[in-house]
Amino acid sequence: MSGNFDRDASTILLCVSGSRSYGTATPASDYDYRGVCIPPAEYFLGYFAKFEQFTESEPDDKVVYDIRKFFTLAEKANPNVVESLFVRDCDIVELTTLGEVLLENRDLFLSQRVFSTFTGYAHAQLKRLQSHRGWLLNPPGDKPRREDYGLPEMSKADQRQLQGQIQSVESKNYEISDNMMYYITQEKAYSSALKNWHSYQQWKKNRNPDRAAMEAKFGFDGKHASHLIRLSRSCIEVLQGKGLRVYRDDAEELLAIRNGAWSYDRLMEESSKLYAEAKQALEVSPIPKQPDLTKLDNLCMRLVRKHLNL
Repeated sequence: MSGNFDRDASTILLCVSGSRSYGTATPASDYDYRGVCIPPAEYFLGYFAKFEQFTESEPDDKVVYDIRKFFTLAEKANPNVVESLFVRDCDIVELTTLGEVLLENRDLFLSQRVFSTFTGYAHAQLKRLQSHRGWLLNPPGDKPRREDYGLPEMSKADQRQLQGQIQSVESKNYEISDNMMYYITQEKAYSSALKNWHSYQQWKKNRNPDRAAMEAKFGFDGKHASHLIRLSRSCIEVLQGKGLRVYRDDAEELLAIRNGAWSYDRLMEESSKLYAEAKQALEVSPIPKQPDLTKLDNLCMRLVRKHLNL
């Protein structure tokens, strides 16, 4: 929910994010910004006024978080948020004295939690890449029909009720007949096929033309591939105690990956290799298993009190 206050005056940090902060931007790349603000006192002390983040998409993509939400996301090692604390000085657009204090304490947010979040985001890129490649090589045909799976026609309401019954049966481990098991299996197969068909239709309808051309040429989405490798490498570096390197020394290679320099097989092999390296780095990582929440809480209160003159 957006707050009705002067966000510019309340913002303590605003920086460039995304490809321009990684060094992987192209001439066509958008400008993305992430920031932190401390809203007025009534947003802390009152009941009515509420604020979590401000978002706008024109003329550029910008997200400015309430300091409490920012701390919550950053201490959980959300890549898109914690990166805001480690961009180059030249990528910082606005910075107050309190913003400087926040940056001075940025290492408090780094912990072994990066393993689950960074590899999780990387895995999400991998799944998108694989599913899109599957659609490219073997696009779904006609919309699945219940009769194709030997199932009777049902209303949507009855289908939802049936799905709930199936989940109840499975969760409670009821003994069921072979005939019932067959229909449950077919129902799940139909639901999966229908979901895949709808997802394919949405993907085909909303595809970025440039990325669609890239996928047609190389057989996969190079942007997903580049993010996959960047996130995996960043994760390993943080776990090794090297800090979060937002601006990438390997930016040229990442751009080449985006532009199809790697084959699909090489990408899959490297992805598996990097995940194994991240697991090894986690086992011997010198950084804390989780952030010191007391220190982060004290830091947040210190910044808020100073901003509000409390």
